[in-house]
Amino acid sequence: MKIDGLMPSFQDILDGICSGRDIREVLQLVLDRACELAGARHGSLMRIEAETRTLVILCTSGEGWNEENLMVRLKVGEGVTGAVAATGKPYLCEDTEHDPKCVVLFPTMKSEVAVPVIIDQEVWAVINMDAETYGAFNQETVASLSAFAETVSFAIQSQVRPR
Repeated sequence: MKIDGLMPSFQDILDGICSGRDIREVLQLVLDRACELAGARHGSLMRIEAETRTLVILCTSGEGWNEENLMVRLKVGEGVTGAVAATGKPYLCEDTEHDPKCVVLFPTMKSEVAVPVIIDQEVWAVINMDAETYGAFNQETVASLSAFAETVSFAIQSQVRPR
C-alpha cells in the first residue's frame, strides 16, 4: 500500500464525514481510496443483513462490475468475505486459485484481502479487494485496510449517534 497517500486520503474522508456528506458517498470515497492505494483491481464493501445473515454489496470500486457480480450474496462464513464476517478477523489470500475459501467474481483475480468493519464489537460489513497478480497484498496492506475499515466504522457511527 502506498503509505505516502494515506494521510491525504484520510483527510479527504474526514472532511467528507465532517461536512455532512451522504454516508454512501463517504463509503464510496473510503473504498475508492483504499483500492487506489493498495493497487487493487476491484473492491467492494459488503454489509451484513442482520435478518438473513447474508452479505450484500453496498458499493464497489474498479471496472468490470456487471449485474451478475453486483447481485452476489454470500452467507456469513461463505468465501473469504463471509469468513471475515464470521470471525471478525482479516484474511489475506496470496493465490485465489489454490485457496478453497475464494469465491472468484472476476477471471483475472489472483489475490484477495478482506477486513471487517466493526461497530459496537460486532462485524457490520467487510471491505474486500482483489488484484490481478499473485501476492499483491501483504500484512502492511491488511494493517492499512484495517485503518480504512475503522474510518468506515467512525463514519457510520457519526451518522447514527447524536453529536
